[in-house]
Amino acid sequence: MGGHEGGEEASAIAIQDLSQTFAPMVTLPTEAELLKAVCHANQLIYEQNESQQRRDLARMGTTLVMLLCAQDRVMLTHVGDSRIYQIVEGGQGAKLLQCTRDHELANHLMDVGVSPSVARARADAHQLTQALGPKHEQAIAPALQSIPLQESCLFLLCSDGLSDFDVIENHWQEHLLPLLHPDADLQQGLDAFMDLGDRLNGHDNLTAIMVRCLLPPSPATTLEEPNFFSDIPSTLITLPEPEPSAQPPEPANSLIGDFWFKGG
Repeated sequence: MGGHEGGEEASAIAIQDLSQTFAPMVTLPTEAELLKAVCHANQLIYEQNESQQRRDLARMGTTLVMLLCAQDRVMLTHVGDSRIYQIVEGGQGAKLLQCTRDHELANHLMDVGVSPSVARARADAHQLTQALGPKHEQAIAPALQSIPLQESCLFLLCSDGLSDFDVIENHWQEHLLPLLHPDADLQQGLDAFMDLGDRLNGHDNLTAIMVRCLLPPSPATTLEEPNFFSDIPSTLITLPEPEPSAQPPEPANSLIGDFWFKGG
């Protein structure tokens, strides 16, 4: 969080706690389970702030974006102004979708009726209204979404150092859309896009994860269960089919995914 101390420590606490909760899972959690896990991570950081008697700008905190994927569905959650984007190339043309809405003062004011021009003109328009750690868990309301995967797509999870000044909106077609191709090198693509962001938005740290989800036309063989919190080797996975039931469901598309991380 801009201006606050201890962001690296707060981020590490959140990542460790959430990874321990979700890495062993092979099915998606319920919304209640996801909310509980995020609030628990918040509480760990909050208690660290309290035990160290941190106050004001010394109070550590972190934003959060998280994507969980199983079968043909993803769950997203976020707190703060880090973002998740989705790039799809469908029958009606390629699209860039911003999946999250920043938890900032300007958006809050617009929600209660203030005109966009007035809300965005404030000097504190971009002040965070939520983050993990500074306040008790009762003060946060993580945004949750469940999205069906109906076509192959690319997700970009990033800090505001990359998304500021419309870098993504202005350059996604050239840099991100080609990465939807199964043979595109996701690591090279992420490196190049981060270099672009650093040139255009060098005022802030940049952190990003790309997740490519491919829906093949025919079922793929099961490989290994994914661990979305590992230390980022290149990973190609096919998620397991659901257990058979008395009334077998219609077969879901098999999902192949790979992901890369880069941060600073």
